[in-house]
Order: sequence, then C-alpha cells, then structure tokens
Amino acid sequence: MRGLALAALLLATPALAQDTKLETVTVHGSSLVGVWHGTLGQAGFRGLFGNLTGMTPMKFGQTVLLYCRIAPVENELEMSCPQFGNMGSVTIADGLVRIGGSRMAFEGEQPDVNRLRGRYRSRSWLGLSQDNPAVAEAVRVVPQADAPDGSGKAALLRRILEQGLAAVPQDAEAMKKNRSNLTLPKVGPVQSISYLGQETKWDWPPPPGTKADIMNLPNRPDFFSVYLVRFADGELLCGLHEREDGVLDAFGCV
Repeated sequence: MRGLALAALLLATPALAQDTKLETVTVHGSSLVGVWHGTLGQAGFRGLFGNLTGMTPMKFGQTVLLYCRIAPVENELEMSCPQFGNMGSVTIADGLVRIGGSRMAFEGEQPDVNRLRGRYRSRSWLGLSQDNPAVAEAVRVVPQADAPDGSGKAALLRRILEQGLAAVPQDAEAMKKNRSNLTLPKVGPVQSISYLGQETKWDWPPPPGTKADIMNLPNRPDFFSVYLVRFADGELLCGLHEREDGVLDAFGCV
C-alpha cells in the first residue's frame, strides 16, 4: 500500500484522509478555489503488520511537485489531480486548512490568497499520529490563455475534448496501465487552453523487474503535459502524454 500527498492540495493515497479534532463549525473557504502547484509527499507502511492492521501511522518519504485543482462540488470543496483523480474534501476551520481523511492529512495555513503552507500528519486507527518534519508549500497558478505552449500538445488536447478520445491514435493497454481517465465531462465548447507545465509520472505498482520500495517509487520526470481548459460551462485541469510515435498512452481531466 502506498500514500502520496500534495502540499495543501494533494492526498493521493487509496486510504487518504483528514483528521479533524476541532469542535468549532467547519466552513469551506472560497479563497482556495483554483489551480495549485505544490509539494507532493510520499507516505506508506514499511511493515506488513502496519499495512494490514493500520495500528501504526504511515511513514513519510520523498517529496516532489504536482498540479491539482480545488473546486466546489455541491456543498463542499474537493481537490482533484489529473494523475490521481478525486483526492477528497478541503475545509477551513479557525484559519486551519485541512485536506485529506482519517489516515493522512495536510494541516496548515493560508498566509495569503496565493500561498499554502503546513505539514502532513499520518494517523493510525488507534489515534497514534506522526508529523512529517518537512514543510509543505503550494502556490496558486493563474493560467494565461496566451501562454506559450511549452509542450506542443494543446492542439491534441483540443481534438480529444472536441471529438472524443476515439479521434486520436492510442495504446489502450498503456492507457490502462497509466490509470487514464477515459470519461470526458460535458462542460460545453472549449474556450481556451492554457499550458501550465510538466509533471512527473509515479509508477505504482512498479514495472516488472523493478524492486518495490514504497519510500522510493519509480518515476518518469516531465511525463505529463498539464493544461487548464476553460469551457463555456466550467473548466478542467488535464494531463496527457503522447509517445514519440504519436500515440496517446496517458490521459486524465479533473
């Protein structure tokens, strides 16, 4: 089992979560809505006992950067990331920002409208907790419609969003292995596509022949090209990868 988390943005573990001990009323902060780029922290269980029982907190490992989006969903704020999908709810109470669930959570502050800063905490079901000594930070990204397309994939992404995934060459098996999201939300015509940057691809489970090490996951730097797409009825954060032979092998929009 593995856990991945993003500074004030991402908690990308199958058993992710947020510890809430506050007795005050929890409210949702509209100031957090938008696209963020922040620290991705890895966490997982080193021993089989802790993994199976959950009696011990998860251990923290390496950190990298990731793009995620916070948006309102019904009566809550939720965080989603192209590589991992829906990561759970986002709340603010007494100035404390929390993102996650019962097993691991980011807890920190919003020093200003464009920054988040704090630490990750993992907790066992017995209530034992452990804080990551590393400070996690994130900054708000303000997409520009006229920003240079550093990856050159905007036209490909537009074609997919306007004509469907079937309109482009793709490797179905690779798409599956890369955990692609093949569902395209219906949010109206594309109005603009803004390039944000490149993102590391994390491979779990590791490829065949690679030793499984939860504290040092195999990765492919600059794998995903990440874009913010504005539509007539909303926006999506999208990541995709096209092989050198022009075949799509990874895709996701949130």
